Amino acid sequence: MKSIRSFKINPFVFSASVLFGLIAGFRLLGRGADFVNYELLFSTRGEYSIGVEPFWALLRKVSVYIGGAPIVFVLVSIFTLNVFYKSVKQHTAFKYAGFAFYLFTFYILHQYTQIRAAAAISIFFLSWDDLRDRKFKPYLFKTLVAVCFHYSALLMLPLYIYTKIKNKKFYLFLPILFFLVDVFFVRNIEGAVSAFLDFLSGGNALLQFVFAKISFRSGEGSSIFNKQYLSFLSILITLAFVIFNKKRPVLKDELLVYKILSFVCFSFYFIFPTGLTVLLFRVPEYFSPVVIFALLMLASKFKERYLILFVAFIYVLILSMTFCRAVFFGG
Repeated sequence: MKSIRSFKINPFVFSASVLFGLIAGFRLLGRGADFVNYELLFSTRGEYSIGVEPFWALLRKVSVYIGGAPIVFVLVSIFTLNVFYKSVKQHTAFKYAGFAFYLFTFYILHQYTQIRAAAAISIFFLSWDDLRDRKFKPYLFKTLVAVCFHYSALLMLPLYIYTKIKNKKFYLFLPILFFLVDVFFVRNIEGAVSAFLDFLSGGNALLQFVFAKISFRSGEGSSIFNKQYLSFLSILITLAFVIFNKKRPVLKDELLVYKILSFVCFSFYFIFPTGLTVLLFRVPEYFSPVVIFALLMLASKFKERYLILFVAFIYVLILSMTFCRAVFFGG
């Protein structure tokens, strides 16, 4: 676990993490989605019977003695924000810009709202070197640790397989292919897939429960032309043209970010025809913070890097408004 042993605390970042941890823990921006459930989970002595991952089941036993949900949010936010800073410092040239971009975007979605997922995603950040260097055993170990924080961390395993594809053009071809398939054939595909899933779950209580958890087929506002994922796809295309410039060698970190962002876009358009709306957003969302790395890497490739960073900041503000609407206004 070299990445954990080499962990060093930046006083400025740590102070900012404490501040934003307090903001998340004491709901200074508003209650937000799901916080009532977290209060029940961490502020009772076992009366709340919700099933949770092993780490949180353990923490639930002690959380009532340390202040309940607010303190849990504070402590976990401090840790996860420092982990993100460590990762953005190690893999990009603009550590403070990356940290600020994260605070404007995925902090709202994860640390402020989905603290369990945020903890698991922070372990994923610690596994990047293993994923890049194809070290499966340490990567698998960190995956299992992340699963103890949130079961969605199992997605790290298909990502490992996906990043083994050797043809670099394939990472651009697949997301674009499934986007076009969705655009031109989704009505026919969606009906057939939906009927197949209904048939598959018929009479099977376990599958019916699983599909009930991951499928809301109406009223969710999902669209092939979802602006967030269209923007991710545009960034992926731009990144491909920039980093595969024959005049410059492709760095390993750049290639890794390119592959992960490809998986984000591919998974969204691949899952879309199924109608499994919860799964549609949960899968790519786990890896979506990679878009920040992509923006920073794009900026580093141009002489006008600060102009590109300014444009990236405008994009981050737009993305921030999207997340704020989803978290605080439910849309």
